Amino acid sequence: MVFLLQAAEFNLHAQQPPQFSDDVKNAGKTASELFDRTFSPDKEALEITLLSLLAAGGASFADETVREFWKNSKSPFLDKFFSFDEFYGNHYTMIPLAGIYTYGLSAKDQASQSVGLKLMTASFLSICYNVIIKTSAGRSRPFRDKGNTDFNPFSFSFEQTSFPSGHTTFTFAIAAVLEQEYRSAGITAAAYTAAVLTAMARMYHDVHWLSDTVFGAVIGYYIGKFAAEELDRLQKKEIVPGSASRPFFSVTIPLR
Repeated sequence: MVFLLQAAEFNLHAQQPPQFSDDVKNAGKTASELFDRTFSPDKEALEITLLSLLAAGGASFADETVREFWKNSKSPFLDKFFSFDEFYGNHYTMIPLAGIYTYGLSAKDQASQSVGLKLMTASFLSICYNVIIKTSAGRSRPFRDKGNTDFNPFSFSFEQTSFPSGHTTFTFAIAAVLEQEYRSAGITAAAYTAAVLTAMARMYHDVHWLSDTVFGAVIGYYIGKFAAEELDRLQKKEIVPGSASRPFFSVTIPLR
């Protein structure tokens, strides 16, 4: 008589977080998919593009009025308050985001590693799209006093790369990732408040029109949401279905 003992759910090898190479591969796939949708747009991508343009177009009618409002609102307090855009919403923000990912990778903290990857991917993509659109549009910044309709396509100078707002795109991409990742009203409110304040800071400093920030907010939100959802899909795809139910070992004991 043979007694078969199987441990079906006793897995001594706990699932390990993805390796760095896996994360790089998934980030690349996410970027590739987003670029494909941009240059070969489906219905959803066309709707997002149309919404972005309509929102920016509508906001452009208030560009001059909003600019005057901020010019008349200057104060020592607001000068200090809005100075945070010097380190939030630009390349410096990548440092703490990279820190989150690095911590997750080194500590084998899969949650931190995952959110860090999503934040870095969304941020990188927002920068890429901004550079492409900014240089293609060549819109003059408000402080040049040439109006909101002065466009000089394929410009690379700071003075002529107003559209869209890179800071706004960046911070809304971050907010969208945090919203998708945590589903927390508190975190979502804090993230979008920071994004809106960043957009306000850019207008306060007279480097962006209202329509620059509106367009940046829409595409930033979409980029962040897409990056979070696509990376989730790719990570889940790598998990082998039913692996937890497979026996890890069996013991055969002969009974006489």
